[in-house]
Amino acid sequence: MSIGGWARKHLGGVPLAPVVALSALTLFDELDQAAYGLYGPDITRTFNISPTVFGLAFVPAILLGMGLPVAVGYVTDRVGRVALSTVGGALWCVAAMLTGIVPAFWMLVLVRMLSGVGRSVSGPAHSSLLSDYYPITGRGAAFSIHQNANPIGNFIGFLAGGAIAAAWGWQRAFLLLPLPGIVAILLVARLREPRRGGLDVRDDGSNDEVGSPVPFRRGLRLLGNVQSWRRYAYVWLLLAIGTAMASVYTFYFDAVFGIGPFGRGSILAATALLQVVGAVVGGIAGQRLLAAGRTRALGNLLAYALVASAASLLASALAPNATFAVAVVLITTPLRSLAAVPVLLVLSATVPARIRGLGFGTIWFFFAAGLFFLPVALGYGDRYSYRVSLLLGVVPLVAAAIVAANAARFIATDVKRANQVSAAEASVRQRRERGEGIDLLEVANLDVSYGSVQVLFDVNLRVAEGEMVALLGTNGAGKSTLMRAITGLVKPSRGVVLFDGEDITGIDPEASAAHQIIQVPGGKGVFPGLTVRRNLRLGTYLHRRDKAYTAEAFERAIELFPRLGERLDQPAGTLSGGEQQMVTLAQAFMAKPRILMIDELSLGLAPVVVEELLEVVQRINDQGVTVILVEQSVNIALSLTHRAYFMEKGEVRFEGASQKLLERDDLVRSVFLANAGRR
Repeated sequence: MSIGGWARKHLGGVPLAPVVALSALTLFDELDQAAYGLYGPDITRTFNISPTVFGLAFVPAILLGMGLPVAVGYVTDRVGRVALSTVGGALWCVAAMLTGIVPAFWMLVLVRMLSGVGRSVSGPAHSSLLSDYYPITGRGAAFSIHQNANPIGNFIGFLAGGAIAAAWGWQRAFLLLPLPGIVAILLVARLREPRRGGLDVRDDGSNDEVGSPVPFRRGLRLLGNVQSWRRYAYVWLLLAIGTAMASVYTFYFDAVFGIGPFGRGSILAATALLQVVGAVVGGIAGQRLLAAGRTRALGNLLAYALVASAASLLASALAPNATFAVAVVLITTPLRSLAAVPVLLVLSATVPARIRGLGFGTIWFFFAAGLFFLPVALGYGDRYSYRVSLLLGVVPLVAAAIVAANAARFIATDVKRANQVSAAEASVRQRRERGEGIDLLEVANLDVSYGSVQVLFDVNLRVAEGEMVALLGTNGAGKSTLMRAITGLVKPSRGVVLFDGEDITGIDPEASAAHQIIQVPGGKGVFPGLTVRRNLRLGTYLHRRDKAYTAEAFERAIELFPRLGERLDQPAGTLSGGEQQMVTLAQAFMAKPRILMIDELSLGLAPVVVEELLEVVQRINDQGVTVILVEQSVNIALSLTHRAYFMEKGEVRFEGASQKLLERDDLVRSVFLANAGRR
């Protein structure tokens, strides 16, 4: 089979050029990093410093590594990723050459920090690019090729770096090793920028680009909705701690067994080749498991790899001689590298396209945080024993394996939700482009649970802008829970909430209010110890800096509810139930809502008061505010709305014209009987 034929079969018909160019840049970047780690003992002797000082010198780079991937991930979702990758590669190349000529150790630290800036681009930018260059059916092969650039770079760095250092010294090696990287930088610069998320939405034949980038804080909140991602963040932190403890290997071979740079380079080069084997097997297995829908098994590959890593550290720490220690490292290396590609596949499939760069970048924040243990490992090994440093790395790796196994349970749900988000947002964009109206609020396949008790089951709801919709059902049907899920007071376990075409699932209540999504709670919605005046002022809190609006809103509220004007200085807790409901409605109206969700307007109120409140609600709706009226009373719903939803036991049992609800005796009877029982 030709190379082109292989690409069509395994890469979804997309050419090899993008993954080859990005992999080449990663390869030479990793070559530089491998050589620097290999030369640790030699650098300490050249600058006459201890391994502890050498380890502490990583702290500034680690601090950069914590913040930069997040910042780069955020920028990745906003600028051209090809240009960003080219600039990052150029920075790395310059820093690598400067490493070989700096005369003092403090200068070396600064240069390596510059190298870290360049390296920080590769994680989020390259992963995001590959996710958009290749469809989901070809990402396993693409990520496998790209991931193998790391061990191949390590192999060349360890073997060639060890040979050059043995012949001419480690400093000359840094002048020679980065030169081929210039070619890789030029290859990347020639790539075309792909469409973001263009290959994620294929059900309707669309390959539209995703919408505008989301703000940073909102992006983090949306990431928090990806349950597997949240757990992988902790896995990455624990993995980094274990990796930091294992970073003493080159010092371990040097101090414990007296192996020189060429010998150390040969050992580590062999492990790099074996990592290629593990990454290839993991890529093939991961792609097949994903295609078969076996996402839990896909996630468990990481847990198995972490267990293998823990076993490797344990056996190495107890090794009686160099032969045994080397054999352990070589045997376990393919097992440890099995999960590299599956993890990238999981992240590319579970994180929505609009925040994918932020998702890849933020995960590396946790990895960098764990690397603070690197100076601890080197310092402890230098002062006491490198064997114990390796042994201490076993605990975090075992803990990471347990968390990874837990994360695997949520991958299928997260993949489905990411696809729902992409499809829903694409549908909105297409309708806008065709000049069609879109729903102001769209809820799709929503599940909500309180602990282990599921309350909402696959709920779907749509409300057009300016519409008034009734949400009916018996007590305990899930109506209030649905409103709480929309406003962020509870977190959905599955499903999507779109507001004006944008994903707001799991948004914080404060952010929900800032989007002008206002909920009027059933029952008590006032601060009883405050006066009516101060309660009303709280309704304009979001617009408190606009003095003109707050004054106007206050006057309009009094106009809507003249009775409140007579009680402005009276404590709200002394008002009647109907008057307190007026205060609550006035507060909501003063918040300038685009959508107003009123929960149980008639609860415990006399019919005359209810009629007065309904007139106000109608006036609010006439002014263009979208209203969702949550009620148990069918009569009230029919008096105001033309369309209704009926819920029972957490499910939507009816959607349609309010008048047609009367034809469903099975539903209406349950409401009337429930109300009769309550009375």
